Amino acid sequence: MFNSLGYSDSLISHDAPKPPGIIRNYLLAKRAFPKIFIVGAQKSGTTSLSTLLSQHPCILSPQLKEPFFFGNNQRYEKGLSFYLPNFPRVTTIRKTSKNVGQECMTFDATTNYFDHPQAAQRIKSLVPDARIIIMLRNPVIRAHSHYKMFVRNGLEGLDFYTALIKEDARINEGAQMAHNYCRQRLGYRTRGQYAELLPPWLEVFDKERVHILCAEDFFVDTPKAFAEVLSFLNLPPFQPLDFTPQNTSADKTPIDDASRQFLETHFEKWNSKLQNMLGRTFPWKPGDLK
Repeated sequence: MFNSLGYSDSLISHDAPKPPGIIRNYLLAKRAFPKIFIVGAQKSGTTSLSTLLSQHPCILSPQLKEPFFFGNNQRYEKGLSFYLPNFPRVTTIRKTSKNVGQECMTFDATTNYFDHPQAAQRIKSLVPDARIIIMLRNPVIRAHSHYKMFVRNGLEGLDFYTALIKEDARINEGAQMAHNYCRQRLGYRTRGQYAELLPPWLEVFDKERVHILCAEDFFVDTPKAFAEVLSFLNLPPFQPLDFTPQNTSADKTPIDDASRQFLETHFEKWNSKLQNMLGRTFPWKPGDLK
């Protein structure tokens, strides 16, 4: 079931998701590009935020939350005929905008964009006026949540600490693939090195087009954080009926001490770099998980 590095080979065999509906494939020129991109980080509340945005009268939802286009070289090479069917028609966007008296838009919420060094430039080239939302969660907690998800999915065969120790070897093995699914799906530690992943986004997009949201702040006071997101998007205030977090797991298994200590030591320098880069602090202190 699991290979020599402890993961299931089936993790690299998933077909690219496609939106349902045959007619969509014949109306490509009339499909709207998303103006909003929630690019990550994975397991940081992106599903909850996209669910709230979907309720806004000025937002038309995509068929698939995560089309995995700009962050996957194989899928990106399929071109717009693969990507655009996921989104509403331009005429639908215009009609809705007229009805509500406000510019309406759609979004793409794909968490592996954050990790891809070319994703920011690819988005910028097609959607120059895009607005980027990046949600950052305590990387220790994020890594453990990421790991537990893949254990539940039957793709991870190692205990957490061993998986962390073997992460570099797994990613190196995945580098031989057209798309490094090992990094995308098993990069528990690597995908939390935010100071390494942020620069392309800050270099490609003007700072007023990038909103960096602390996941802990989002979940402590979701209405306030959501109101700030709407302001960033130049959308009118809106109060969803339900702020309940989405895509949460019933698995509350705590992180083991060895893994916690390993990750807290590893992320100490990365978190410091992040805070210096952004000129702000985050509520991620060693020992919080004890």
